[in-house]
Amino acid sequence: MITCLTSHDLPLTTKKLMVDECFRVLRAGGALLMTDFGRPTTRVGHVFGRIWRGHSHSSEHMNDVMPGRVAKAGFADLDITMQAGII
Repeated sequence: MITCLTSHDLPLTTKKLMVDECFRVLRAGGALLMTDFGRPTTRVGHVFGRIWRGHSHSSEHMNDVMPGRVAKAGFADLDITMQAGII
């Protein structure tokens, strides 16, 4: 299952429901690939982060809420890769 730049537009309660539903419908051994904004890691990322924090519900992503939420949903063996502030 793949989500790409989707969850930053959702309120936190809907993000939780989305991740829970992904876990529920995936077969054993299935994988979730989620790409979206994350905590900025570079100078340029921090500049854009100021803009992204004001967009929709992105501030939760800037505060690393999603990796913890994914783990709480039951996903194991998380492989989180940060690339210029995008996970």
